Amino acid sequence: KNRKKGTIVKKFIYAITPFCIYSFFVLLFYYVADYLAPTHNMELAGYLFALFYIFNFPIVVPVLGFIFGKITQKRFASKKLIHSLWLAVFTFVVMFIIGGLNGIFSQMQFRSHQTTIDDFIFGISHPDTHYFAICTFCSFFLGELHEYFILKKKQKEEDGIK
Repeated sequence: KNRKKGTIVKKFIYAITPFCIYSFFVLLFYYVADYLAPTHNMELAGYLFALFYIFNFPIVVPVLGFIFGKITQKRFASKKLIHSLWLAVFTFVVMFIIGGLNGIFSQMQFRSHQTTIDDFIFGISHPDTHYFAICTFCSFFLGELHEYFILKKKQKEEDGIK
């Protein structure tokens, strides 16, 4: 039984790695957009980040969430839908944490690097964080469901041939 649990954890880490890499780059973007660019007076960067935000809301988050959901389900290949739900909940929590860290980054420029828990709560309570977390959860789960049913269909076809 321990060996099986270790295998599930390894499969989970393998499956969620692409999403975690994406999350790292989102966090890096928030750091540059909300702290580094404003403190170093990078005016052009501000326009580029505003453009990114405009496209990020309606296009990037739902599309990438769906794609990462499909990739994760393909890599995890679980026969239980509850695993897909837990993976989607994981992405939801990660996006909320990233939103909280974004709150810290946006307040650091005003507080000389002194951060408080209020900055994190500010980030979590921001409507953008709610949108990103909910949209990521929904699109990720839909991507997982799509891939789950494709894998189920292939499995039924293979069982019918044998």
